[in-house]
Amino acid sequence: MIVSHGRRHALAAALFTALTTPAAAADFPYGILVQSGSALSLASGDIVSVSGTATGRAITVASRASFDATGAAVSNRTSGNPAGYAYGLLVFDGSDSDMQGGAITMLGDRAVAVQVQGASRAVFRDIDIATAGNGSLGIAAVGGADIDGQGTRIEVTGTDSTAVLVRGGAHVGISDGDVLTRQAHVGAVVVDGMGSTFTARRSRIAAQGEQAWAITGTGGEVRLHATRLEGAGGVFGSRGPGADPLRVHLMEGSRAVGHVESGRAALLLRMEDSELVGDMHRRGTGELDAGLTRSRWMGRATGVDRLRLDASDWSVTGEADVGQLTLAGASTVAFAQAGTGFASLRVGRLDSTGGEATVRLRTRLDAGGAMARQATDRLLVQGDALGTTRLDIVPAGGRGAATAPGAGGGISVAQVGGAASEASFRLAGDYVVVGPWRYGLHAYAPGEADASQRRVAGNGSDYWDFRLQSTRIDRHGRAFGLFGRSLPVDAADDASHLPVSRAALAPQVPAYLALAGALFGHARASLDAAHPDDLAAAHDAALRVRGFGGHTRYRSTLPFDRFGVDSQRSDTGVQVAGDLVAIESDASHTRAGIVASVGRARIAPRAVDGVGSARSESRALALTYALRADAGWRVDAAYAVSHHRVAVRSHPRGEALARLRANGNDASLAGTLRWSPTSYLAVDPGASLLWQRQRFTSAQDRDGIVVRLGAPERLTLRAGMRAALAFVPHGYWLSAWSAHVYAGYATTRDTGTQAVLSGIRFATGGGGRQVDLAAGMSAELRGDITLSVDIDRRVAVGGAGESGLALRVGLAMTF
Repeated sequence: MIVSHGRRHALAAALFTALTTPAAAADFPYGILVQSGSALSLASGDIVSVSGTATGRAITVASRASFDATGAAVSNRTSGNPAGYAYGLLVFDGSDSDMQGGAITMLGDRAVAVQVQGASRAVFRDIDIATAGNGSLGIAAVGGADIDGQGTRIEVTGTDSTAVLVRGGAHVGISDGDVLTRQAHVGAVVVDGMGSTFTARRSRIAAQGEQAWAITGTGGEVRLHATRLEGAGGVFGSRGPGADPLRVHLMEGSRAVGHVESGRAALLLRMEDSELVGDMHRRGTGELDAGLTRSRWMGRATGVDRLRLDASDWSVTGEADVGQLTLAGASTVAFAQAGTGFASLRVGRLDSTGGEATVRLRTRLDAGGAMARQATDRLLVQGDALGTTRLDIVPAGGRGAATAPGAGGGISVAQVGGAASEASFRLAGDYVVVGPWRYGLHAYAPGEADASQRRVAGNGSDYWDFRLQSTRIDRHGRAFGLFGRSLPVDAADDASHLPVSRAALAPQVPAYLALAGALFGHARASLDAAHPDDLAAAHDAALRVRGFGGHTRYRSTLPFDRFGVDSQRSDTGVQVAGDLVAIESDASHTRAGIVASVGRARIAPRAVDGVGSARSESRALALTYALRADAGWRVDAAYAVSHHRVAVRSHPRGEALARLRANGNDASLAGTLRWSPTSYLAVDPGASLLWQRQRFTSAQDRDGIVVRLGAPERLTLRAGMRAALAFVPHGYWLSAWSAHVYAGYATTRDTGTQAVLSGIRFATGGGGRQVDLAAGMSAELRGDITLSVDIDRRVAVGGAGESGLALRVGLAMTF
């Protein structure tokens, strides 16, 4: 129903009668007029519906009037003409309007569902506003008007139509609502003029037609809070000329999908805790200035004047250029991974003085060289590069390579045409690993850069070139060819040539190269400890516990430039053994047993490529056999199977390979002759043969290196002499004791000792030759207990091979 107050009581009474008549069609050819200074209310269920060519306004609220409605429906079927629009609700200067529930529907062309102008204010709660005709407007706020829509849905479906127009210092605010356009080449929200503002909270703005824009304007301010936007043509765009820029603020978890474009008017975009998916383009004379704080952007930049990222991420989807790029906080610029080729980011001026910024580049890591052979994203700075920017290299194919040194070798990833320094860029993680090779970032200063590879504007070599190249090192670990300059030749060196150098390896690679030889040495130490103690008197079956340990230094049999790797190894282990058979005849004594071992080896390569190490946990089971004849000869044999679990670490990456497995087989056969010139002295010359094999599983470490160590074998021939003094004091506690010394010579032959790392084959060196010197003693106590201790000193012959000290202690108890 209608409740009317004012001077025109007769008009109000007529409206009241018409609207409350049960059979009324609610079709008023002249609409409703709320006179100046009066007030009018519509109740729930009231309908205002006008049609015909003569009626252009459904509801008109004159100056300083008041209108409110609850649950009312407004419909206008008329169309406007070149002289004016048709209106659903038209509110003039200084008036107030409040509508809750209901709908406003415009069916004709050139129709405006709501227009509020002057110093008027209108509030809409849970209202559906729709226009179907061409050249129409959903809401228009002009001349300082204020519109507040709460839970309101605005939909326009005609061509050349706009859902929201804000002009002349007016304001429109929408919360928990929807703004929707469906036709091509339209703007869902248009903001024009200095002082005009549009605000949306927890709302959705969608321009679904081809080349349709979510928000456009020639000036004013747009503030979006927790709002979703999408535009088939774009989300934000500045159009015709305007002295005031269009300022857009995207805040509080808002998300925009579509392009951002500046035309003749400037566009300033500020984002906080929000996301943008779409390109930024400068199409006209107006500047495009964007700033992101704790936000994310995916898209390209074309002609963007200024871009500031503060603790934000930009995913670049193609070729991009920015006049000034400022990176603050832990910001990241990364080239998108999916479905895009390599691209370049061109920057007029780069400022990374405000934090730890990262630029992530995809690079095919291979030998590089000429520009035609390089495949990489690039950062190209035409002007100055301030501060330090981290370059995070993402491998995009390639097996790695030992690149050529110098300004034309490797891969150019960043160039600077203005002021810079060697510290302007650094690699995230300090180096890049592909295959076994280690790439470093080498800076070539103006005058040293390769003019033929210049990609910043200008000509010649007067630019900075930052290139991924193999770091070449000499045997002392000094970088070779760093920054395009060679190492000085030592005074002791021949001045006609530089020191021998080679490409640096990833820090964990030397551990892989040293691993097979180290496990051979550990297995040999374990098998040496497994042989039965030489009991002085008792020939009965015995139970034994034995511990072994040692420290060994290995010097590779390969030269430095063939990736010879020296190492150190520390062994510890404990064994429990028992005799299965102990038989004595008139002429001989036979003993056979089984030995279970638990051991650990720590391997530390002594390489100049970086700090790496390996740790092996070993389990072994061995069968032993000894035959000693009274005629003075003796035969010993043993066979062992072992399993090794290996972990490899590197600095500063930490654990590089957590699970590497190896299964070992070891077999030995030894023969000795005994000569006893006296009853106390025995001299035993002898020889032995040891065969070993390790079968490694394949694995891939955290840097992507595929490790294949194969199944290397080693054959060791030893010959030497042992002299022992035996005493039988028959004391109360001590039944017998002996002391011995040993001197021998050993030589090894290795087969299959090679490592294939990501398809690159490396020789790993051999065991070399050694002189062994040993001493020890054993004591048989009453109670059939024997204690023993041995010390073994090994010295490499010719400087290559193993040298070290080993210790074994044991306890045996016969039964």
